[in-house]
Amino acid sequence: MAFCQTRKNKKQLINLRIAADALSSIADFAMQAATALFRAKQANVSNNQTRKLNRNVEKINENEGIDKTPANNNKPVKSNKTAKSDSRVISLRGKTIKIKPVAVVKKPKMKVVKEEERLSVEFVDTMYENMWKFINLDTIKFILKQAKCNTRVTHKDDVWNDDNWTKEFYNSICQKGPDNEGHYVYVNRNGYVLGTYEGQMIDSGDDGICHGAALAAALNDCGHYIGPLKMNPTPEEKAANYRTIMNLYKYIIKQGWWNEAIRTFLYDEDHWLDTDESKTKETNIALKTLKATRF
Repeated sequence: MAFCQTRKNKKQLINLRIAADALSSIADFAMQAATALFRAKQANVSNNQTRKLNRNVEKINENEGIDKTPANNNKPVKSNKTAKSDSRVISLRGKTIKIKPVAVVKKPKMKVVKEEERLSVEFVDTMYENMWKFINLDTIKFILKQAKCNTRVTHKDDVWNDDNWTKEFYNSICQKGPDNEGHYVYVNRNGYVLGTYEGQMIDSGDDGICHGAALAAALNDCGHYIGPLKMNPTPEEKAANYRTIMNLYKYIIKQGWWNEAIRTFLYDEDHWLDTDESKTKETNIALKTLKATRF
C-alpha cells in the first residue's frame, strides 16, 4: 500500500525528535562544563599574575622606599577599576601597567530547528489505518475512471533525483519510488508538475498526503473543482491547500468512488456494514475524522 515518503508513521518522527532533544541536552551540558573549566583556568592564571606583581611591588618598596612628597615623581601604587571595563590599572615608578580582566566565555545559543506541522499524530494514525494505507495506483486509477477523467497513472523508480518529465508522463499522476512508500505528483497536459514537496505546498513537518494533492489537482483539471492548490504558497494559500486536500478525501467518499475502489481491489481489508456492500467501518471513521478536523 502506498504512503508518501518519510511519513509512514508519524510516531517514528516523534521518537527521532525525542532522541535529538536528548543529544542536544548532552551537548549543552558538555558546553557548560567546558566553559566552567575554562573560567577556572583563566582565574587561576590571573591570580598568579597578580600575586607575582604584588610581590615585585613589595620588594621594590622595601629596597628603595616610596617618597610621598609632592616633589618626588615616584607615586604610591594605585589600584582602581576603569569605568568602561573591568581592567585593573597600576601606576608603578612613573609607569602604568594595565592588567586585562579574565575573559568571560559566553555560551553559544543553540539554534533549534522546529518543523512546522498541522497534522496531529492522532489524525495521521486514524487516517492512515482507515484510508491512506489503501491508496495506490490501482485505487487512484479507478477513481479517475469513475470521475470520467482521462488522466493516466505512471511510475518512476527514483523518488528524488529524477525530475525529467518527458511527454510520456504528461497528463498523469506519477508515483515516484517503491510501491509501498512512493511519492505522488500530478503532471498536467503541458508538463507542469504539482507536488507537495516540489512546491512546499504544506508545512515541512507534514507529509503523507501527497496523493491527496495530486488527485485533487487532476480532478480540478477534468471538471471536478475540489479547491485551490498553490505551489510555493503564502500562509493563507497554504491553509487553503490543506482544506483542498482534505476536501478531496471527503469528496471521493461522498461520491461513493472510494468504497467502490476498496470493494474492487481490497475487499477483504475492510469491514462491510451493509448487505449491498456500499459502506465500511473504516470509511465511516475516516469521514468522521475529516469532518471533525479544521485547518
